[in-house]
Amino acid sequence: MNSYEKKKAQIEQKRLQKRYGIWVCPLSDFGKSVLKKAEGIYLHYNVYYDDPAETEEQRIESAKDVARAALAYQYDEYFRHHNVTTRSFKIGLLNVSKNNNRIMQEGKDYEMQVNAEEVNVPAPLTFEDIKAL
Repeated sequence: MNSYEKKKAQIEQKRLQKRYGIWVCPLSDFGKSVLKKAEGIYLHYNVYYDDPAETEEQRIESAKDVARAALAYQYDEYFRHHNVTTRSFKIGLLNVSKNNNRIMQEGKDYEMQVNAEEVNVPAPLTFEDIKAL
């Protein structure tokens, strides 16, 4: 599927195919101070298209990117935003002072756990199903 087809399917939200739960939990004291919640943050990533060319690892990485973007926009005054050259989000404090300009590192300051959740996907309607109604 092309990227515009994926985006169109996501906007139209035709049929939920997969759902991923993303748990972002802080590991260090710096991570706890930035995330402001010691227990962590839970987010969802929904997939509305089933692309056979996309692997499970690519979907998990996309879910992590969406979680980083959600964190960057949720904590607007504390987080760094989108880096256009690398197309990634950096999570960390803004330049409050020259000594406190630090970016959180995954695995050291925070951890992301991505779990696939069960979704009941109904079978598409056929003409025989419509006639039976």
